[in-house]
Amino acid sequence: MPQAKRTAYHHGNLPVVLLESAIDVLNERGPEGFSLREVARRADVAVAAPGHHFGNIAGLLTAVAIKGFQDLCDRFDNAVHAQNTATDGLVAICEAYLKYYSEEPGTASVLFRWDALNADDQSLFDARGALRMKLRQAVANSLDLQENDALVENTSTAVWAVTHGFVALKMDQDKAVRQKLRFAVLAVLSGARQP
Repeated sequence: MPQAKRTAYHHGNLPVVLLESAIDVLNERGPEGFSLREVARRADVAVAAPGHHFGNIAGLLTAVAIKGFQDLCDRFDNAVHAQNTATDGLVAICEAYLKYYSEEPGTASVLFRWDALNADDQSLFDARGALRMKLRQAVANSLDLQENDALVENTSTAVWAVTHGFVALKMDQDKAVRQKLRFAVLAVLSGARQP
């Protein structure tokens, strides 16, 4: 009887259900408390189901990371389109990145955990590359340069590092974090514009 319920409930949607369950486990327990057994329990499926669909823990965490990078790309697009200037768009991207880490802590916790992911997975590489490209486009627009300019690459790395620093310091709890983040991004851009 429970087996019939599982089949009827998931009906071809099991990978999505497993992914959602994995994110729930990560939100509550972090990567250190993550297990395929707990994901299966929450999805109400056999213990072997996550391994059948994703191979192993690294495969499932890689799928979570890919989804995370894709979600961030969507947030970056929305952030840029809501702004009037290129620089405001870049600051909005950085704010979206910071907000993502506070709203999606489970997924965010595995984005750069190369030791826990299938780092050679092409889809993961592509998803991360798409995110970096969006940041690079925003920096290029802010500096009025071509995307392939070395200054754009270096500035993009600096902007990402500064923004991720706010994440690492858990500054999303700071009421003035948007103002501080904007100041930091503008300082990086100002430095990049110096001859």
